[in-house]
Amino acid sequence: MRANYDVPKNVKHKITIELYQYWENKRQLAEYNLDVIDSTPEHDETGIKSKYQISKPTENKAIKLADASTRLIMEASKRIRYIDSAMKRLNDEDKIVVEYIFRDGLSQIQAETQKNIAYDTYYNAKRKIIYYTALEFGEIF
Repeated sequence: MRANYDVPKNVKHKITIELYQYWENKRQLAEYNLDVIDSTPEHDETGIKSKYQISKPTENKAIKLADASTRLIMEASKRIRYIDSAMKRLNDEDKIVVEYIFRDGLSQIQAETQKNIAYDTYYNAKRKIIYYTALEFGEIF
């Protein structure tokens, strides 16, 4: 018996947009985190540092970290975690197909001609990831 991966149309649309943005969001968040962690120290004009003062690099990192705690960054992190969890539910073949669909933007015809992916495989992987992601987001039960 074939599994039922039905998702309401409005939820499917929302999740599809999230999946297309997933890889770019993940890249941007990683770059932002590296920028905060690996920020280069700046020396003050005098070169004298007191053990009781917060250094300028520490201050800069604190400001960046406070910035990172904004709702937007937290929401992006949460969405990435949800999609990561949904991806873990897929088998290896489906993960590859999902990457072709949402990361590389291949249509079904392109996937079939360029990557030799069958029609059923393409749409089954697409339905699965949308269904599992909708479960993670709490959009369906």
